[in-house]
Amino acid sequence: MRVFGKCNIDIQEKSYLQLLWEEALNPLYVFQVASIAIWCVEEYYYYSAAIFVISLASIGSTLVSTKHTARRVRAMANYVCAVRVLRSNVWSDMESSELVPGDVVDLAEPGLDVVPCDMMLLEGNCIVDESMLTGESVPESKVSVVSGDHVLESIDVAAHTFDPAVSRYIVFAGTRIIRARKARSSYPGFSSNSAQPFRATAMVLRTGFCTTKGTLVRSILFPHATKFRFYRDAMRFVWCLAGIACIGFIVNTINLHRLGVSPGEIAIKALDLITVAVPPALPASMSIGMVFAARRLRKAGIFCISPSRINVASKVAVVVFDKTGTLTEEGMDVLGVQTVSQTLGEFDELQTDPWGLENTSTMQDPGEDAKVGGRGLSVDVALATCHSLSIVDGTLVGDPLEIKMH
Repeated sequence: MRVFGKCNIDIQEKSYLQLLWEEALNPLYVFQVASIAIWCVEEYYYYSAAIFVISLASIGSTLVSTKHTARRVRAMANYVCAVRVLRSNVWSDMESSELVPGDVVDLAEPGLDVVPCDMMLLEGNCIVDESMLTGESVPESKVSVVSGDHVLESIDVAAHTFDPAVSRYIVFAGTRIIRARKARSSYPGFSSNSAQPFRATAMVLRTGFCTTKGTLVRSILFPHATKFRFYRDAMRFVWCLAGIACIGFIVNTINLHRLGVSPGEIAIKALDLITVAVPPALPASMSIGMVFAARRLRKAGIFCISPSRINVASKVAVVVFDKTGTLTEEGMDVLGVQTVSQTLGEFDELQTDPWGLENTSTMQDPGEDAKVGGRGLSVDVALATCHSLSIVDGTLVGDPLEIKMH
């Protein structure tokens, strides 16, 4: 346990004080504080107070939104359940957070619905739902390792992903177990006098943030740094304003010196000119806009851990997705069946009523006999038999579209 750590993805939440400190170190907010100080010296108390309240409200809203999203991500990533583990040739019940690589776990135990870590299937087989990791709604079948396959030689535990050739033996963390089929186990029974049991056993390979799910969570928390044209243009705009302010600072300083104004008054007036050229309320306005945008996204079920990316998303013109189910609902639905007329050589009308398919045949003439036995196969029989579905505990399991057709 000291070497591998606990087998859970526990994201440490930053306190409000840490988030406030990181937000306050933003250069725009530092400039805003300096501007408020200058206005207070010039006795612009009401304007200074208004900007201070707006900035404080924007920072507070940003902190609350970021904290709420971090909690949702933490609740999604952290998972602990009860498992039955074989250690030192003895079976025992413990929490999944105590698992370490090398432990043997019984996947067929009741209550184990979600895989807590990456494991290699040793005995039995199972059907799992990997949509949480891959987005694919079709369940995957996992088989146990066969002696002589040399699977362990092909596994690189330090890599981010497993080789596709060995993925069929691996059940990944975060996937949901639909069915675990037991096989005769070579491991001892739960008690010393019990007969040789049937189990679906798997060996722990990776735990915590080292798992496939942990890699996904790390990519969410620490995305790769990217350079956006929006930020580059925004910084150019700010630097242009800063350049204009510097020119005005120099010209104003020279003019005030010629008029015999004291050095302290010259410094205050010149710095005040900079605060006019670069609007100090700009960061507060942008923060308030991002907070309201994040709230609207949250109502739609979209959570953003980096509100600054919302501005970048507004510049997106084209979005390309790889498959159905990303924007639409998970899986497809069946509208109806459209058969082909063998005599006319074209599509018939769309049949939305399944009872209307009983008299629809694959033969040109339903009355003719096929070359191999009886009349042609009816469409409703073809839909009812041509599939890869299986029944697990009285429930159909398989491709969602085939389930809808069945």
